[in-house]
Amino acid sequence: MSTQRRSKRGRREVSEHEISDGEVAVKKTRENESHDTALLLRELEELKKSHEALEKRVKQLEADRSNRASTIPPESASRSESVLVTPAKKRNSPVPGPSNIATTPSVRTPKTRKPANEEATPRGTRAAARRLSQNDITATPKSAPRRTRASLRRTQELPESDDEESLASARKSGRFARSAAQKKTLKEADQEESAEDDRMTGSDYADSGSDTEPTSESDDHVTRKKRDSVQVDPNRRRSARNQLAVFLQNASEDAPNLHRLVASFGGTVTEDVAQATHYVADRIEDSAEFACAIALHIPMLNSSWLTDGNAALSKAAYNQFMLRDDDGEERLGINMETLMEKAVFPFADATFTADQKREEVRKIAECCQARFVDTVADMTSGFYVTDKTSPPQSKKIRCVDYETFYRAVCRQNVKTITNRK
Repeated sequence: MSTQRRSKRGRREVSEHEISDGEVAVKKTRENESHDTALLLRELEELKKSHEALEKRVKQLEADRSNRASTIPPESASRSESVLVTPAKKRNSPVPGPSNIATTPSVRTPKTRKPANEEATPRGTRAAARRLSQNDITATPKSAPRRTRASLRRTQELPESDDEESLASARKSGRFARSAAQKKTLKEADQEESAEDDRMTGSDYADSGSDTEPTSESDDHVTRKKRDSVQVDPNRRRSARNQLAVFLQNASEDAPNLHRLVASFGGTVTEDVAQATHYVADRIEDSAEFACAIALHIPMLNSSWLTDGNAALSKAAYNQFMLRDDDGEERLGINMETLMEKAVFPFADATFTADQKREEVRKIAECCQARFVDTVADMTSGFYVTDKTSPPQSKKIRCVDYETFYRAVCRQNVKTITNRK
């Protein structure tokens, strides 16, 4: 009995302890809820106050707007809103309030146009207007198209000349003299351009003192002429079409037609093979020009290159229209295809003199990059082109006849030149 009473008493104490803990938790929860509710009520009151302040501000703004509308004259009532909304440009400038607006009403004054002789200089175009005034060009309206202004500018800058060809060349070149202080004349610009082309492409023109001569004061064309005797540079480029110079051999019958074709391709016909970029012939002819063309290693073609090949500057065209003559090749002991593939100068270190066909030997030696002297006394070693039987005193000087010298140059083989017995 005693044990049962003890167990009941323990259970009763445990249940009382649990009830007390639950009451404490409930009290804490209620306190937290009341605190949150107080915070929410406080925020609600602040929102109400801010809302009331905003409503007061709106009412004040509407009242100010109505007051301003009543003070503006009827003729400017349609523009009042745009004028009032525009912000002040300077921060320090006071914004007009309702008190001073009533006394000084804002009235928009009409814009006054500038005189016709005064140039319009809107913002952002002052520099352009200044440049136009410096170049003595009348200003065009801003609304005009850019192409129209450019065409007017070009029309005003054309050279004053009655020659139609000079005007056409000036329009085509696009170089117009604007001002003597700022721009160079068209003639000086063309001279600089020609000098730049000569330096880049290696073309041979005369010196600046004698290569350009204006035909007249009003003519803006620049005439050029090449040197009479040119120091040939084997490494210069000859493939540019604007530098096309053709030497025509034995083309007397069809020469006028070939001349027209070369001109239509933008080239010229030269009578000096040393200045030519292409050698055109229909058969091999034993001449100094043929030997010079071989020594210069320029393309040697037939006339079909001009009539059918349209003067194409390509290796395929050179192979297709290569000069071939079986009789001439057999007579000289050469092969044109093999010669065209060579690009060496075997006579570059040789020295020549001659008393037989002296001018032809001189011309061929210069094309071979060799040295030519006037007399045998001026040389210590080399080749003496002569028909004399007695050799010179020096053993280092070889005597050869013109035919042997010519064949050696055509074959591009210096070993074929030997002492004539």
